[in-house]
Amino acid sequence: MPPTIRHRNRQVYIDLAPLVGAALESTEITADAAAASGSITVKDIDGFAVDKILLIGELGVEGSEVIKTHGSTAPSGTTVTLASNTEFAHAAGTKVYIIEFDQIEISHADTLTGSKSTLATVSVQADERFQVYTDTTETTGYYFARYKESIGSTFGPYADGVPYGGYAATSVAYAINYALTRNGMRNGFDDEIDLQFCIDEINDFLRKWQGRQKRWPEHFKENTDIGNIDAGTPMVTVPTDAYDQESNQSILAVRVGSGANLDWYDPVEFEEHLKPGEIRTTVDTEASASDTTITLSDGRDFADAGSLTFFVSGTKYSITYTSVNRTTGVFSGVPASGTGAITVTVPAGTYIYQGTEFGKPSAYTTRGGNIELHPVPNASYHNLNIYADYWKVATTVDSEGDDLDVTRYDAAKYYLAWKVRCQKKNDGILDYGDGFYKEFESRMVDAIRNKPKVMTHKSRPFRRWGVTD
Repeated sequence: MPPTIRHRNRQVYIDLAPLVGAALESTEITADAAAASGSITVKDIDGFAVDKILLIGELGVEGSEVIKTHGSTAPSGTTVTLASNTEFAHAAGTKVYIIEFDQIEISHADTLTGSKSTLATVSVQADERFQVYTDTTETTGYYFARYKESIGSTFGPYADGVPYGGYAATSVAYAINYALTRNGMRNGFDDEIDLQFCIDEINDFLRKWQGRQKRWPEHFKENTDIGNIDAGTPMVTVPTDAYDQESNQSILAVRVGSGANLDWYDPVEFEEHLKPGEIRTTVDTEASASDTTITLSDGRDFADAGSLTFFVSGTKYSITYTSVNRTTGVFSGVPASGTGAITVTVPAGTYIYQGTEFGKPSAYTTRGGNIELHPVPNASYHNLNIYADYWKVATTVDSEGDDLDVTRYDAAKYYLAWKVRCQKKNDGILDYGDGFYKEFESRMVDAIRNKPKVMTHKSRPFRRWGVTD
């Protein structure tokens, strides 16, 4: 749980809300507790124990405080003994939270990845929504903060580094700061609009941006190594960052090694022109050399007797069998030695073929998250790289320090400002006539109109499948 921090005019602002958002347990006081009380009476003590950190009251409310439970006297019944007397009186009904940390460590580094030096370690002030640390020493570099608990001196993770001069206009933080200040939230987040709300809405912006016009030039990846040919394996996985995993909408071109682009066919046409009689399955149970049976995942379509072909580590093998149990997938009658015998360990998952020709891949289709090749590559192409030109999905964000993966990053600040305004003013009901939304739409339309052309997807006409062995 990292804190959320800001820097402005030599002051580092640390948002304390994550402490409550990640509270381990909560209850409420059931009997008024005077100031200087050494214990509190609560509704229940589930989760309470010795050496726990408590927040009594709500963050930002005068009279709230952070205090520890006693180090040796365990809570009992409805009574929680404290490590020290309370500073303030607390009325019945006051919330009590078990939180993980009671301190904040503020650090500085010359670079984002450089060595950090601690500037100060301060106690959490519960009556503040944001804790402020004023630095009078540094004039460049980055500020960091992390929560600390003083009982065992353990730390939470660091927040993203905040640059002394402020975030770049391409950053998530810049969009968030714009949206908050334009909605009158100059002190930062509140109970309704927090960091996660903003991150979620910026990712929603990225989805809408790419959904409107998928092929943005900045998301085009050319001549990208997406894997290696494995002789006997008929497919490779579609790159995980391709925006469409199930069709050819993302994949522009596929090449093997230094060869030319493969021809693309839709799945129906791809199946129609595969060599008639081809049967394919995988090994279900690893087979060893000299075994007289081999168990496949599916034996129903294979001939009653015949031969099976497979590749192991780039080498082609053929074995024979005399019978098949189509229910169990067990192929029997494999010679123990000589022609047609199993002479190598055949791992589970190995592709097994019957009636298939192998050679140089010349065509492909895309479906089910895979790029399927035809012909099935033979040993001559084992370990060659597979390259692709494709359109990737805009990278999602998960922190303020992330950059926005769109050219018109300025549109994000208007989109987020619109979402914040709708949440604050309209109880989340979207107002498409709002000025912020119109600014967002204007920038999207302008970006589409002025988008430079990269490449367009062209499906080549069908040609005869060239197959060599």
